[in-house]
Amino acid sequence: MTKAKLIGSAAIGILVLLVVGTIFSIEWEKVELETGLSKEARNQPFLAANLLLEKYNASFTELNRTSGDEFFNNERITLTTNTTLIIDEGVINEIPRIGQAILQWVKRGGHLVYVLSPRREQLELSYNPLMLENLTVVDSETPVRRHGFLVPTTANVNINDNNQNFDIHLSHQFNFENCPYSAIKEAVSNITLICQASIEQGYITYMPSIDLIATNNLQRLDHGQFLLWLLGKNTYMAYLPSTISSNWFVSIINWSWQIILLFSLLIIGLTWHLAMRLGTAIEPVSETKNSFSAHLEAVGNFLVKHNHHHSLKTALMRELDTVMEKRIANFSQLSLQKQAQHLSKISGKPSQTIEMLLEQDLPTDDEQRLQFIKLFKELRNSL
Repeated sequence: MTKAKLIGSAAIGILVLLVVGTIFSIEWEKVELETGLSKEARNQPFLAANLLLEKYNASFTELNRTSGDEFFNNERITLTTNTTLIIDEGVINEIPRIGQAILQWVKRGGHLVYVLSPRREQLELSYNPLMLENLTVVDSETPVRRHGFLVPTTANVNINDNNQNFDIHLSHQFNFENCPYSAIKEAVSNITLICQASIEQGYITYMPSIDLIATNNLQRLDHGQFLLWLLGKNTYMAYLPSTISSNWFVSIINWSWQIILLFSLLIIGLTWHLAMRLGTAIEPVSETKNSFSAHLEAVGNFLVKHNHHHSLKTALMRELDTVMEKRIANFSQLSLQKQAQHLSKISGKPSQTIEMLLEQDLPTDDEQRLQFIKLFKELRNSL
């Protein structure tokens, strides 16, 4: 083995040892990262809630219109009273007479979780059978929007009830005032976010939103314990959502009014840019028909104004010469009298008038000049 090959082999060996040593010296740590929901979880927003309740021998069902006969039949709620029923208040307008039926079910011992709709003002839901007479819903001065799946969540409500103490994050657009029974308040602003009221044998829990028990939020803070708190001693939980969503414009405003302002400013800026680039708007060009005399008058006025009246007379004479040269050779070389006689024979006009046209200069008076040009054109057209 040559000296060069020996040095190369030694260098490769040293490099391999360094790589192996580096790999074994690294302290590896296994980290789990949230990458989003599975397809099944995206299709079933309350899948995690159902899986959690199954561990406690309970079940979660999302009601819909196809199963309407199972829970609402003959203006009566057919669910058992050991059920916690969660409704979006928008269904009160979507299903006729269901509000009064749910109220009667609560009086028989059912537990209703009444969730405020972001469209409550649009749907005029302030007065309905399920709202307490003195309970008032107001817009929150500092609303808390729902967070994305990967955004950290901080608690804003502490619940201490029946020897249970846990923290939750409750997003809200509205809050309650004048809650006559048990009120749960936000930690910082001290506004009421949850109001509970007993009605005969049952009770109603009023809430601004139910996002915290959805699959993408249930694992955070003590939201799982909050779900069990809503279930209470019941064995069945059902959710009746509103099937009519807000239009896209209202949804954007509820999400962020700044987006609407930004787009409005962009449209105004783009309009201003185009106006500056293309210039101001002008009246479109339109075609109008003018009489032949108006054309003659305009041409005569222009030539006289610029001292070119001799050019107009010369152009008129040249036009006559061009036509007559085809009939009479060397017509332009003849005397004016001879030219007038030949033109009179062909056109039938008096030779004295024709001779006057040939001899005189273009008149300076506007009316006389117009008449002079018209006679020349009549003579030309008669040839």
